[in-house]
Amino acid sequence: MCLQIFQIPVSEAKLYSTDISETKRKYYKLMCNGETVFCFSVYKNYYHKRNTYIQPYFIKKHFDAKSVFLFLKNYFASPLQCMLKNDDTWIPILKSGGFNLVRRCYEREFTKDDLKSNEIDNVNIEVCTLENEEYVAACKLLYESYAKNHEGINPLSVSFDEFATDLPKTVYCIEGGLDNGFVFTEENEICYVGGNSNVEVLFVAVLNIIFSKYQYVMFETDDVDSVAMKLKNLFCDVRDDSFDTYIFS
Repeated sequence: MCLQIFQIPVSEAKLYSTDISETKRKYYKLMCNGETVFCFSVYKNYYHKRNTYIQPYFIKKHFDAKSVFLFLKNYFASPLQCMLKNDDTWIPILKSGGFNLVRRCYEREFTKDDLKSNEIDNVNIEVCTLENEEYVAACKLLYESYAKNHEGINPLSVSFDEFATDLPKTVYCIEGGLDNGFVFTEENEICYVGGNSNVEVLFVAVLNIIFSKYQYVMFETDDVDSVAMKLKNLFCDVRDDSFDTYIFS
């Protein structure tokens, strides 16, 4: 079996799938004996440079998926990473070809009525901005925890200064420091959370603040981040959809 890979324009890639709309990615086709057996897009993540991200669009039926993915891993000289919705029809093909599930990401929007309880003891919430020492400390703690949570999937590849530059400029914590956790927010979105102790008290207090201004809150949580999952578990979540990350290493 002789496999060959070719980069192709978006217009040609669209011949294999009607789902292609991203024009900034690179598109490839894999051929065997003059016949296209696989079509996919590729991109790299500046924050996580080790893996090559692929998005599959077409594979010939009854073709050896493992041989295809092994060829691509060797061609790009890195593990392959793919994120799909948990009901995507590509998942059985990825699994049969040797991809392993490493993370589930939950994108959620909730209203105040979805909270299991919004009753907490009286706590004083402090708002930290760029001028506060607590803000810088929270950025450093987040950098450490973010790197730890991604180490086994696709390691963080940027410096602390680069990482901190793109963070939201508002952090909530309980008055007196970061011992009870921290919450990065932008309007009604909770962007990042962290902490080691009873973070639920802080989370509920911040949620009450958000719900006093907005009808709903939105956030993403990864199942590899135990602190973020505590936020999700504060709500009655009747959905089971997720975006799942698979790795071929």
